[in-house]
Amino acid sequence: MANMERRHPHSLIPVDQHNPDLLWLMQQNVDKTMIKHIVQEIENVIVLDDGSRRAPQQPSESSLPSPPVTPTKGDFNRDASALPTSSPSSSGSTPPAIPSLEDFVGLLHRKSNVQAPTLLTTLVYLNRLKTKLPKMAKGGMPCTRHRVFIATLIVAAKYLNDSSPKNKWWTAYTHCHVKDIYGTSKLFGFSGPEVNLMEMQLLALLDYDLRFQEDDLIDCLSVFFPSSKRLRPKAALTVTPPKKGLAPNVSLPLTPTSPTPPPRRQLQIRVPPRELDLEEDDDGLT
Repeated sequence: MANMERRHPHSLIPVDQHNPDLLWLMQQNVDKTMIKHIVQEIENVIVLDDGSRRAPQQPSESSLPSPPVTPTKGDFNRDASALPTSSPSSSGSTPPAIPSLEDFVGLLHRKSNVQAPTLLTTLVYLNRLKTKLPKMAKGGMPCTRHRVFIATLIVAAKYLNDSSPKNKWWTAYTHCHVKDIYGTSKLFGFSGPEVNLMEMQLLALLDYDLRFQEDDLIDCLSVFFPSSKRLRPKAALTVTPPKKGLAPNVSLPLTPTSPTPPPRRQLQIRVPPRELDLEEDDDGLT
């Protein structure tokens, strides 16, 4: 009875009222399966104007800490000055160097140390965004999908967490070195005003309504639910048929045992001998 009435620390309602598969999923670590599914959903929501997809390219690791430490003004100005003067979306004779969407999602996950609940909530907003956009809407820039993802991730992080990185840190998280078609390493990333604009545009498309129910999560995340039970049952007691003349072979599941306490030392008390005064009478000793 006590277990049935146990309340979830986040929702403050009884645990048994939640979907058990959803609770299990929220405790998992982010893996490549989640990232690939998010990329697929973004591609379904945003169709590029030319329909092209760039080959995956591996971005380099960043030296920014995760979670970030409080930056100094000089360090932040130095990092901002290293940004390219033109946006990744700027037109030119040479195609802009843009990381693959899967690499970009993984990059933001590693740098921001975002956990599965926040990262998977972006699927709810992507699904809602799909219903808001016109059916024939197409992204005119090669980095449109990157912009949509960073906006949904920022919104999800701010809505779900009491403490979330500021936009200047999300801006820094987008920076990575990518090789262009000529093999030259170039710095990719968005500027602070661009990140702020992406967030505001997404909020406007969602009518500033970020609320969602558990059913919304189940509809978007049921693909991650295991088909069988979440946790395999512990190995049961198995008895193999005995051979002739031998006792049956019983196999017990391995269970953790408490450590054996060290043997106690017996306390020995030595009593010094005393001289006893005994008087003898007719009946014996007294």
